[in-house]
Amino acid sequence: GKSTMLAAIAAREIPIPDHIDIWFLDSEAKPEDVSAVEAVVNVVADEHKRLEELSMKLLEEDPEKNADMLQVIGDKLDRMDPETFEPRACELLHGLGFTKAMMAKATKDMSG
Repeated sequence: GKSTMLAAIAAREIPIPDHIDIWFLDSEAKPEDVSAVEAVVNVVADEHKRLEELSMKLLEEDPEKNADMLQVIGDKLDRMDPETFEPRACELLHGLGFTKAMMAKATKDMSG
């Protein structure tokens, strides 16, 4: 139902203009002693690292065979500037209705 539809939108299986960024969070933030902003930044930083490692692995295996996948990964990495992770996390949370105080609150102190 809804989760499948949202995953399809996030995968751009449904036409979405390229200038629109999409992040699909399929689970709540873990209750930890990090702020909401830090939690979002950590997810994006982990994904950035994963994509960089995958890119290196594909380059080592067979760059020609993996050219299409490397292009997709490269395009994603080009749009993921680590310098913008925090401002974009704040923008995302603001768009979800978070106040500055809520953004600074530890995820362990949030409900639902």
